[in-house]
Amino acid sequence: MRAYIDELGKKTTPSGALYGTWKSDSERLGVSVVFSYDDKNERTDDFFVGASSSPRSFDDGYFGSATNNGGALCVGSVTAGVCNARIANNVTLFRNLDMYHNFVNQVEISERKRTGFDTTVQYDATSELRLTLDALVSYDKEHLHSSGLVPDFSGGTLTGQVIAGGTDTTELVAGQSQTVHVGGTALSQSFTHGTVDEIVENDPATSLTQLFGGNATWTHDAVTVSLDADMSKARYQDPNGLFTTVRLKDIDYTYDRRTGSPIASFTVSNPNYSPVATDVDHRLGHYMQSEGQDFDDTIYESRLDAKWDGGSVKIFGGLGYSDRTKATTGFTEPNACAYCGSDVPLPASLFTPTNFNLFGGRGGGNATNWVDYNANALFDEMLTLNTTANPALHSGSLLPIVQDPAASSSVKEKVGTGYFMTEFTGNLGTMPLAVNTGFRVEITSFTSAGNGQTILSAHPNGTGQNVIVLSGLTPLNFSGHYTDVLPSFNARLNLTDTLLLRAAASRVVSRPTLTDLSSAQSITSNPGNERITRGNPNLLPFRASQFEFGLESYFNPDSLAAATLFYKAIDSFITRGVSTQLVDQVTFIVDQPVNGKGASVRGLELSYRTVFSMLPSPFDGLGTQVSYTYTDSNADYFNAAKAGASHYSLQGLSKNSFTFVGFYEKGPVQARVSYTWRDRYLVVPQTQTGVPQFSDTYKQLDAGVQYSLTKNFFLTADAVNLTDSKEFTYANVIQDTETYRDVGRRYTVGFRAKF
Repeated sequence: MRAYIDELGKKTTPSGALYGTWKSDSERLGVSVVFSYDDKNERTDDFFVGASSSPRSFDDGYFGSATNNGGALCVGSVTAGVCNARIANNVTLFRNLDMYHNFVNQVEISERKRTGFDTTVQYDATSELRLTLDALVSYDKEHLHSSGLVPDFSGGTLTGQVIAGGTDTTELVAGQSQTVHVGGTALSQSFTHGTVDEIVENDPATSLTQLFGGNATWTHDAVTVSLDADMSKARYQDPNGLFTTVRLKDIDYTYDRRTGSPIASFTVSNPNYSPVATDVDHRLGHYMQSEGQDFDDTIYESRLDAKWDGGSVKIFGGLGYSDRTKATTGFTEPNACAYCGSDVPLPASLFTPTNFNLFGGRGGGNATNWVDYNANALFDEMLTLNTTANPALHSGSLLPIVQDPAASSSVKEKVGTGYFMTEFTGNLGTMPLAVNTGFRVEITSFTSAGNGQTILSAHPNGTGQNVIVLSGLTPLNFSGHYTDVLPSFNARLNLTDTLLLRAAASRVVSRPTLTDLSSAQSITSNPGNERITRGNPNLLPFRASQFEFGLESYFNPDSLAAATLFYKAIDSFITRGVSTQLVDQVTFIVDQPVNGKGASVRGLELSYRTVFSMLPSPFDGLGTQVSYTYTDSNADYFNAAKAGASHYSLQGLSKNSFTFVGFYEKGPVQARVSYTWRDRYLVVPQTQTGVPQFSDTYKQLDAGVQYSLTKNFFLTADAVNLTDSKEFTYANVIQDTETYRDVGRRYTVGFRAKF
């Protein structure tokens, strides 16, 4: 039994497992059974910049147009001679100024309850034949609730900003000579009469995993033959997932990056009521959309393996086949923008003020707390408002959630495999030598089917939302077929009794996920975050040739020192691809997986482990384990959004990383402390705005201890992230925060018994 403690969310939840085994008196029949239960409730604090920071200009259309209005400059729009300003006259005009398009102060609450059952039955039918049956069933009930406060930069008037960098120039704007600031970063911006949204995402999901397998192994003299067959089914259901937004209008707000941390401060106000963020009145209906998805994933596999043991020479071979189908069902709200920009007031009873105190208040401003709400209750209330609200205050009626054929797909993959391998053990002179070499053949075919839609028109509706018109459905069908031959070579040479030399070379392949091959797509039309997200059935697999050369010294029975050089030549890999699609007045980002052009990885890994057994008791139970990895990589990414290829390190790889572990094992005590560190790495080569996203250096301290009360009863305690480290990613330059995440410290205390 264990208790899981989430420090940030101030929640303690239970988990436990019960193990049982039995064997017959003859020891020919054995059974093992495991029942498990796991309950976790975790909170995460986020500062998230959805569309990343990128350059804007006063005349790029985002702030309207610059016109001469009776001799006065108007940046925005003019109606009947009245300027509806988006940029106030006191603000210096700008060009290519790096600024936020959106960001969110967000708290995520994740609740997960998992119940599992696992059993194995093994029977020795004869002295040569062993039969094994396995079964696993796991049921998860999950609920992800995220609540956030978001400024909508597409509305309001920019009344002030602080800029770092860039230079002032003079331009002729609407027939007038104006100072224009070129380049730099907006450190702070203030808007009046703007809009602020509260966004709640609600995903109540369940998943059921079932796995059944059987194995028969026959051994006769030097020959062993094994037959495996298994079936697994995984079903994930989240048809009621909702993305909901309520709106606050006529809000004055300021964000400021000058906080000394990656978090921007956020201050909101209204001259008519206070406090704005936690006031339960004045909320208006806005954007409603489904984000639910169902997945059904079924795999049938079989494998036949054979081995001949000739002493110094062993021969292995086998055949395998797998058939996998993944069906995706998407859902949509057919009239998601029925209340976009509406003036329909929402009942105060829907909203509850929070005391989130985001990041412990470190971001500053007055928006570290806001109101929260039940997304399902809001959706039901707005269905009622279809008939009770003034029709003049909204543009249509919200509709029930329905299946979305364009967000649904079925991908099928069939893989046939065969391999042959030999293993030799002998001597090179007086030095023991072991070599195994062989090859593997994989034949892959797949189909991907779904329905496609294109955007026929898109334009802002004047109330902070884009209105899009989609085409009818077009059936989509794709197929692919490829064959890979994958040789491998491994050798181990004992230079002395304690010094080993290792060498390895192989060709490897990793197929795209079936989700990546899906033709399903989703369309986001929020201003500043216009996006089309879809899979790519034309993906090639990850293919590479890799080599290793290592030296290992076992200088005493409890110690190891090792060094390994490695190199990997990557022909193709899968990464995020970003391109743009202009529809009328709106530019959509097309976001899908693509193949990188090629990459290389080289590096060195050093490791050391020892027990200080020479120390006097009780310190002779102390030990340490240290590892360090240096990696140098280079990859070519084609960036359609920036019209060119970009060279970065391979995503996910840090140049330097190390781990230090200190442990103590003696008597009833087992204790361990672990410190890990890695420097920055590329997260994705292209964010939505086409610039790369990097993760900053990260360090974490974990610890654990077990105390044996008796030989059958144990107390355990573990701590994760004792350093309270934060995850920080940025877009292109470190000043442009992309995400800043706090998961807090997490603890587990437990009791274990065995009989």
